[in-house]
Amino acid sequence: MKVLGIDPSLTGTGLAVLNSRGRIVDHTTILTKPIRGTDRLTVIETVVRNWLRHLEPGDCVIMESPSYGSRTGNQHELAGLWWILMRAIVDRKNMLGGRLTIKTVAPRARAKFITGNGNADKKAVMAAVRALFPQTQQGWDDNAIDALVIALMAREELDVVKVYA
Repeated sequence: MKVLGIDPSLTGTGLAVLNSRGRIVDHTTILTKPIRGTDRLTVIETVVRNWLRHLEPGDCVIMESPSYGSRTGNQHELAGLWWILMRAIVDRKNMLGGRLTIKTVAPRARAKFITGNGNADKKAVMAAVRALFPQTQQGWDDNAIDALVIALMAREELDVVKVYA
C-alpha cells in the first residue's frame, strides 16, 4: 500500500509518497508564484491528478484539512483549492472501484505528531523530520516535509485522521 500525503497551499503544495514499508518513494512541491487566480488552481489540480494516477487499489491519500482559524486573506481561494483537490481524489477513488482510502488531518495534528507540540513552527517540524529522515536535508522544502509528515500519520493510523467512506 502506498500513501500519498498532500499539504495544500496556494503557493507551494507539498506532495510525498511512502511505500508499503514506510519508505519515501517520491516528493515534490508545486510552486505557483507568480501565477494567480484560477490559473494557479488549475496548475495545482493538474499536477495532483497526475500523481493520483499512480495510485492503485488499496492505496491511501491523506490531505491536510483547511485551517479555519487562519487569517491569510486567501481563505476563499484556499477553500476552493481544497475542494478541487478533494474532487480529484474522489474521482481517482471512483476510477479504482472505490478501493482508495481517503483521509484528512487537522493542521495542528501534523506538528504535534512529529514534534509533540501542536503549535510547533515550520523550523521545528523540519528539524524533527530531518532527524528521522536524513535524506530530507537536500531538496526538500517545508511543504514537501509537511506532506511527508501527513503521509506518516496515515501510516500510523492515528485517531486524529478522519476517514471518508
